[in-house]
Amino acid sequence: MKEFVTAVERDDDPQLADDVTFMVRGIPDLVDDREVTAHSPTSGQLTLFMAVAGDTIDTPEAMATSINFLFSLLDPSDYSYLKRRLLKRDDPFGAKEIADILIYLIEEWSARPTQSPSDSPTSRSRGGRSSTARRSSAASTR
Repeated sequence: MKEFVTAVERDDDPQLADDVTFMVRGIPDLVDDREVTAHSPTSGQLTLFMAVAGDTIDTPEAMATSINFLFSLLDPSDYSYLKRRLLKRDDPFGAKEIADILIYLIEEWSARPTQSPSDSPTSRSRGGRSSTARRSSAASTR
C-alpha cells in the first residue's frame, strides 16, 4: 500500500509569495483605521481555498470558508480586529469587504491583477456594412 508521509527535513512550507499589508478604514468615532498584514498562504491553505472557491457550494459555506482562509493568514491581533468589525452591529464592514480583501490579496500574490469589465478596453468596431440577410425559418427535411 502506498503511503504519503511529510518529509522530516522539509521546511514548514516555503513561502509562496510576499506578505501583503493593506489598510482597513474604520468609521470615525466607532472604529479606528488599521494596517493589517496578511501572511503568504502555504500551498496547503491555497489549495484548500481554491478547491472550495471553485466548487459549487452554497453561499454561506463559501463565505465561511473565505473568512476562515483570510483569518488563517493574519496575526492574532489582526484576526481579532476584523472579527470585532464583522460582529459589530453598527459597523458596515461585512462580506463584501472580506471578498474585496481576498480578491486584492490573490491579485497581489499572483502578480496578475484582473480588470473589471468597466476597466477593460472597448472592443473594436467591425468595419463595413451590417448584413441584411434574413435567417430561414425552417430547414427542409426531405
